[in-house]
Amino acid sequence: MFQDLVFSLFILGALETVILQPRFFIWLILPLLLFGFLRSKDILAAMIILLAFVYLALVDSILGLHLVAVAASLAYFLMSRRYFEYSLWVYLAAFFWFFQIYSFYMSLYLPLWLMVCEIVAVSMVLYFSLLSKLFKQDKFKDMLKDKGALMVMVGFIIGETVWVLSFLPFNPLTISALLLIVFYVLGDFIEKHLLSKLTRKIIVSRVALGLTYCFLVLLSTQWLPN
Repeated sequence: MFQDLVFSLFILGALETVILQPRFFIWLILPLLLFGFLRSKDILAAMIILLAFVYLALVDSILGLHLVAVAASLAYFLMSRRYFEYSLWVYLAAFFWFFQIYSFYMSLYLPLWLMVCEIVAVSMVLYFSLLSKLFKQDKFKDMLKDKGALMVMVGFIIGETVWVLSFLPFNPLTISALLLIVFYVLGDFIEKHLLSKLTRKIIVSRVALGLTYCFLVLLSTQWLPN
């Protein structure tokens, strides 16, 4: 616990340093990513650290920047100590990555293909991280050889979804929520399939649940002007 706390405080200090002295960005992010991954043997830890650094470029207010630093260091500590289910951290990371990528796409007028490729890459990495925790190491390696294409399929379906949604007047928060619903439903299908537990009842219930969540999101969203 002490080591997790120390490294979480180190992440907080590094982020605060970048907030006050942005020129140290490149000198801090690479060592933190490498050490975070090697220490936890978990790619999700590196994704959370990278996400925090990227969000520093997205947030405008000083208070918001400090909140990002505190939230990232706290999230790393809680995840390292195995508070809450691991899948919850994956879904939270997916939501915030989707939001960040789509916000950059809209604010910086990035090419559509670049945004879609980023979403696909993030989806595949995060789902890889999720599956690696669900199965024992030896079984995961064997499964990856036979079923690795399923993770690629998840990424491309997410990419197709965001490509379609990009033509609709939705804000980044709505897009991120809808993508997270698709990510969850697809991920659950593949997880149950790999565990040989996928049944017609599960398919119908997950699709119904996903459609209900999508309806609630669309019902509460604010459409952007054309």
